[in-house]
Amino acid sequence: MIDNHRIVAASPTYLDRRGPPATPEDLASHDCLLYNRSAQVYWRLVHGDGRAVEVEASSRLRSDNGEAAHDWTLDGAGLIMKSWVDVAPDLASGRLVRVLPEWRSDPAPVCALFSQNRQMPTRVRLFLNALSKRMITLSD
Repeated sequence: MIDNHRIVAASPTYLDRRGPPATPEDLASHDCLLYNRSAQVYWRLVHGDGRAVEVEASSRLRSDNGEAAHDWTLDGAGLIMKSWVDVAPDLASGRLVRVLPEWRSDPAPVCALFSQNRQMPTRVRLFLNALSKRMITLSD
């Protein structure tokens, strides 16, 4: 099973202008792009060795749309903490760069719910198989 987790990424343009954060605490002095409705947002990051920190992510840009925030990131407006699945194509193409590579969010399982009372439709089975293969490919 492959769990989903979020990572911090930025465009090369942003990193050229502001420099990459060296520690999670450095995020406080960076432009973080947020896509939720709460007034204050804390990013919880977990190091590979198990240490965890919470940092307040300050932002001058906020949206309730993750794709809008993703576009802002590509345009160089700041750092985003987003699912690795969402940013994997941009990381592979060089449009985004992962920052703080030793850190990520807590894992969040990817689940598919369906009724066991009847036979699974072929299209659902094919979709779940394709999703699983895609996540495995992206994680490599």
